[in-house]
Amino acid sequence: MTKKSDTKTEKKAAAKAKAKAKSPTQTKIPGTERRDRIEEIESAGSKYREARDARMEMQEDEEQAQQDLTNVLRKHGVTSYVYEGHDGKKYEAYIPAEAKAKVRRVKEPKAPKVAE
Repeated sequence: MTKKSDTKTEKKAAAKAKAKAKSPTQTKIPGTERRDRIEEIESAGSKYREARDARMEMQEDEEQAQQDLTNVLRKHGVTSYVYEGHDGKKYEAYIPAEAKAKVRRVKEPKAPKVAE
């Protein structure tokens, strides 16, 4: 028996793969060009659109990762957890009042200045 969340994830993955497939550009037929067309603007617009779509896809992945973190914290009955990241810095995963997990870097306490 497959879990409902597994089928949801599979459907999302299939939709992402379909969206990732770059749509072909239309063939240009000589003599049918638009006279008011500015190639530079259209090229820049296409480049922006591709960057925007990539960002939106990353945002979906981030939201899923945040939900997974929230679920894991709740599963273990923890509202705040400090851990060391791959970069050697300390981070805190926590669930604030709005109920979505967040991660922030933990600042090291500064050593007190000694008067000379």
